[in-house]
Amino acid sequence: MLKNVGFEICCGGIIGMGESEEDVADMLLDIQDTAPASVPINFLLPIKGTDLAERGPVKLTTEYCTKVLCLVRLMLPEADIRCAAGREVYFAGQEKTLFRIVDSIFAEGYLTAGGQSIDETFKVIREAGFSPFKDAE
Repeated sequence: MLKNVGFEICCGGIIGMGESEEDVADMLLDIQDTAPASVPINFLLPIKGTDLAERGPVKLTTEYCTKVLCLVRLMLPEADIRCAAGREVYFAGQEKTLFRIVDSIFAEGYLTAGGQSIDETFKVIREAGFSPFKDAE
């Protein structure tokens, strides 16, 4: 209904809250059903004092996060895949791989946590061999 009146749908999720691989697949199937224009994927950044932080360290790896983003890309090839929270942690030093999968990233902060500054984000993008601007060569 919203698409019929001109809205673009944005629908994503958070990975690393204790879900199984099957839970991730189910979430992505549900997202796929909505055919969103944009799919932000967050990787948990536990915040001190919250239940998720008290459970102990998040057991995400760069390899697993990469697989999740690749699965999103395969399931939603027309959507803008966006990597949001956690990219600075789980893709540190692997940004070239990340930027080959996603259409965009978030910077400067997230809903509940700070993030890499714009200047530092631009530096990381350039060091990975990309331009921070879509139309730049």
